[in-house]
Amino acid sequence: MELPIVTKQDLEDVKADIIKQVKECLNETFLKSKGEEYLTQEEACKILNVCTRQFRKYREDRRLTYTKIGNKIYVRRSDLDAFMQRYSFRQKDWR
Repeated sequence: MELPIVTKQDLEDVKADIIKQVKECLNETFLKSKGEEYLTQEEACKILNVCTRQFRKYREDRRLTYTKIGNKIYVRRSDLDAFMQRYSFRQKDWR
């Protein structure tokens, strides 16, 4: 019967996986504890119908507030609604 040899790389991989799972759990707990709906960057881009590059420009220009946890970007739904309201235009009446 052969015993598997555990290498340092195997331990590093397990460590990285555990850290990733803990971060995801903390992210979910944080987002649920605030009592407000948070959207991921991808969800916000779909709602705004823009690419991630344009979304990044909105953030860099400080037109849209966001929260960054680890490498993930989150936007409050209320902030996204306010952004859309601020930059919406009324249709011109052609009478």
